[in-house]
Amino acid sequence: MSGSVCVNHPNQAAVARCVTCNKPVCSSCAVKASGKTFCSGNCRDNHAKFAGYKESKEGLIASLMSYAKLIVALAVIGAIAVFVGAKVLHLGFCQSILKIFGF
Repeated sequence: MSGSVCVNHPNQAAVARCVTCNKPVCSSCAVKASGKTFCSGNCRDNHAKFAGYKESKEGLIASLMSYAKLIVALAVIGAIAVFVGAKVLHLGFCQSILKIFGF
């Protein structure tokens, strides 16, 4: 990182920026976890909490979207059934069936 110095050691060149707060850190201050660099354990922990929250929220949204798609599909099928049913009733087909079965 050209020109950047560590937030904790102004005489040390920064080698990376914290994934959470974007502060520049030197190699001795860098906290590595899951292939990411953090300036402290606190930033690492906050990142992990947010990542878990984000995943659970995305799972909830995906689940709700699945239910919404199912409801829309059932509504479309129901509308088609009503439309077809109205056409069949108009043709007297159902009345013929009812007479066959004695209703």
